[in-house]
Amino acid sequence: MSKHEQPAARVEQCLTISELMKRTRLGRTLISQALSRGDIEHYRIGSRAVIPESAAVAWLESQRISKSPKLRNRTTPPSL
Repeated sequence: MSKHEQPAARVEQCLTISELMKRTRLGRTLISQALSRGDIEHYRIGSRAVIPESAAVAWLESQRISKSPKLRNRTTPPSL
């Protein structure tokens, strides 16, 4: 590689709104609102939104609700 050549940029896989809808089974309105609020990192190319896979995963993870109960500090066992 000569000193003027740049290393090839690695382009991450991106999804359209329709593709994200199919993968997550979520509606267009919900996804579009999340994009409008800036909750999902994305690019605008003309009027089209493209969403990097990592941004979609990060957004979904941010919506996770923990199923594990919070442990409480108890000095005595619970009464039955």
